[in-house]
Amino acid sequence: MRRWFVTLSCLLTLALPLSPAFAQETTATITGTVTDSSGGVLPGVVVSLKHVPTGRVFEGTTNTEGGYLVPLLPIGAYEATFTLSGFQQRIVRGITLAVNDRVLIDAALATGGVSEAVEVTGQTLAQATTAVQNLIDSQRVGTADQQP
Repeated sequence: MRRWFVTLSCLLTLALPLSPAFAQETTATITGTVTDSSGGVLPGVVVSLKHVPTGRVFEGTTNTEGGYLVPLLPIGAYEATFTLSGFQQRIVRGITLAVNDRVLIDAALATGGVSEAVEVTGQTLAQATTAVQNLIDSQRVGTADQQP
């Protein structure tokens, strides 16, 4: 009986660190670049992503190259709002995320007052790929000391 308990304990101890590797990803990512009307990048833009079913808001801020990345978003419908002082607020509706999606939403902000907003509905969103596929020639696989 004791031997069985020790064996089971060892197996569980070895299996616990591996359990996250078997977890399925159930989130998505939204990324993109924000520019002004002339095409110049805009750092410091606040990107708010509202999960429509729950009302929960996820935020990100553009970096010095105008890029942003908001990962680990629950799947579902979203509304994106881009805000920067001195520019018109831009709102994008009709965003739907599925499991493992990586959606690209670029936005251009026009100069204007804070009370002004530009709304985009039903915009076609670019789907960025999440999988990298590599084909390896079976003749090139082997040890380093093999000759081609």
